[in-house]
Amino acid sequence: MVDASKTQIRESRFQASHGLQVNAYDVLLIHARLKSSKQVLSADMNRWGEGMDELNLRDPLFATYAIAATLMILKMVSMSWLTVLRMMQVRGGFRSPEDLKRTPLNPAPNPQQLAPNELVERIRRIQMNDLENLPFFLLSGFLFVLTHPSLLLAQWILYGYVASRLLHFVAYFTGQIHEVRATFWTIGSLILIFMTGRVLFFALGY
Repeated sequence: MVDASKTQIRESRFQASHGLQVNAYDVLLIHARLKSSKQVLSADMNRWGEGMDELNLRDPLFATYAIAATLMILKMVSMSWLTVLRMMQVRGGFRSPEDLKRTPLNPAPNPQQLAPNELVERIRRIQMNDLENLPFFLLSGFLFVLTHPSLLLAQWILYGYVASRLLHFVAYFTGQIHEVRATFWTIGSLILIFMTGRVLFFALGY
């Protein structure tokens, strides 16, 4: 009893010195608020976890995006290798002065090797076109999947874009007329517009 009284006296003195007035109701109220906040946080984390669980390769919708994105990344990377291959084939199309130094791969350097070569420059133009378009596809395609379209729609849109870019490459590589190349580019561009428009529509809550 004596110890309990001393404890109460110390608590009273502490509260008085700090201007605190704490009672049982305040304690219960604080406890209830903390419990409510914990429940809200737990629910938010569960929803976030459920959303992340959907983004895996076992989900046909996300797998469709992953396949399309991977094909486009490989296509874009292959352009660098194709550029190097063309430069080695024609022994030209170089861009840097140090490329004229004698090496095992260039045993007979010539100043003309720095002159533009159409076979090499054509690949560079294709690569530049990829760099101007494919990053938008990688981002908008990912956001498009988050709108939960039907699997059939996602396949038509994502694989359709891949097909348009591959056909654009063939047309550019083989030197087809501009209208052919522009047609395939237009198809891909309209697909990008559709995907980003759908994402914006859903993001605004419509």
